[in-house]
Amino acid sequence: MKVGPRTAERLTVPSTLLRFLAWRLLRALVLVLVVASAALVLVHASPGDAFSEVGADPQVAAAERQRLGLDRPFPAQYAGWVGRAATFDFGESTRFGRPVSALLGERVGNTVMLGIVALVLALGLGIPAGVVTGGAPGRWTSKTIAAASLLLVSVPPLVTSLVLLLIAARSGTLPLMSN
Repeated sequence: MKVGPRTAERLTVPSTLLRFLAWRLLRALVLVLVVASAALVLVHASPGDAFSEVGADPQVAAAERQRLGLDRPFPAQYAGWVGRAATFDFGESTRFGRPVSALLGERVGNTVMLGIVALVLALGLGIPAGVVTGGAPGRWTSKTIAAASLLLVSVPPLVTSLVLLLIAARSGTLPLMSN
């Protein structure tokens, strides 16, 4: 089989894509490690801890610090945290008294469903809007869609989500939660 320049180009595309994906995955892991480490350093540098509240029994506080490993030096705490996080052992929730990984696992389905709905909405609205805008440049519909898109991209997602939540709650399409 004779390999021309086009065939050689097609043979290198998958390896280039795999290298790109591996590089992005490595960067994401480094970013997560840096952010989590910074949070851990800030928590460790802050004065006091959860057991130093007024009126807490010093013996109970010391026993809890020892049980949680908070009495160890910071490098040992950090190494233990990295080792447990690498095996997806995030400890036990003090609020729910259950493993954090189990709590996260219960919510993965809702997160995936939310992502799928967001993707479908983005594609379902974005593609027709792009077709209308590109098919009629300079017309009022094109200008309106471009202005609305610019506005929605410029507003922070937190503000957009709160406004949409308020609209859905007022319209009756979203049942309000009660305690």
